[in-house]
Amino acid sequence: MDTELYRTRGRELVRQLRRRKVNSFFSKNHSLIFHLTGLQDTPGYILIFNNEIKFVTDRRFQIAIKEINDFISVEIFNNSISHYIKPLRKYFKETGLEFGRITHAEYLSLADSLNCSFRDTGDLVNQFLSVTDSLQLDSFLCGADVTKNLFSYCRQVFDENISITEKELTTELNKLMIRNGADRFSFDPIIAVDENSAKPHHVPSDKNLQDSKVLLVDIGVRYSGLCTDVTRTFVRGSGKAKKIEKIVQNGFKRVLDKVKPGAKVSELSGEWKAVTEKYNLTKHFTHALGHGLGYEVHQAPRISEFSKETVSENQIITLEPALYFPDEFGYRYECDILITKDSGINLTVF
Repeated sequence: MDTELYRTRGRELVRQLRRRKVNSFFSKNHSLIFHLTGLQDTPGYILIFNNEIKFVTDRRFQIAIKEINDFISVEIFNNSISHYIKPLRKYFKETGLEFGRITHAEYLSLADSLNCSFRDTGDLVNQFLSVTDSLQLDSFLCGADVTKNLFSYCRQVFDENISITEKELTTELNKLMIRNGADRFSFDPIIAVDENSAKPHHVPSDKNLQDSKVLLVDIGVRYSGLCTDVTRTFVRGSGKAKKIEKIVQNGFKRVLDKVKPGAKVSELSGEWKAVTEKYNLTKHFTHALGHGLGYEVHQAPRISEFSKETVSENQIITLEPALYFPDEFGYRYECDILITKDSGINLTVF
């Protein structure tokens, strides 16, 4: 375990909070816990007060936290978190919370325990977690390699015209993913044949792939905590779907050419919208162009014409231009892009 890297992450979070004039912080965000401790599936709380960052959990996880106490302060609470923090209230004054991640009841309990003012730091945490460091990138690339193998299998099934249903293909992909060392799918796979591919969030059915004209596969894996999210659409023949394939893939390249640090996501969306308008197909695109990717499969920024966000260096985002024709087919092409100092690099070229 790279202890200095974890210390650096903690110091950077404290620095960003101080810059916002937030002198204390409370979070149960599982992604933030993993980022700062390296512990997967270990619930607890990140506390920052008195110039110290601390991870607090209950007695069930006292063995796990022994692995991390050389780079982050750790403690066990024996009663409840409210009981634990009450004696510390003098250190909590202007306290940062991620309002979107706590219930109203939890908020009231904290207010009673700490008796301080609260500030919403959800956007700060989202931005903090969206920056990819070397350890995260290594994990992501391992996940991308597993994802590549899954799509190779889908390509084989389609090319060999194998008799298999959408549900059965999902099961086979799950087995292959586990054999390749991924933790789990990062979301429920979308396996959609022909007219089903026109439904952006289709749930795999008993429809058989054999003799299909179009197969849309949207899958992602979680590898050491990092998520991939990739879509490929396989097309047979030379009809309308092939023409749409060319439009979508050329549109993807047009958008990718505009990706660089500081690029407005609304302008990236505008590049794709210009393509759909050129071919009078705007009504056939029905969702955002992409999103941030990391410990969660959907995180900041949301790449939409309605968003005021920009992309930043070392973020990973998805770009997923698509066109859907109800009762016919849909075509989606989604790749995972690393923002470098002057461009966007496609990490999923397969």
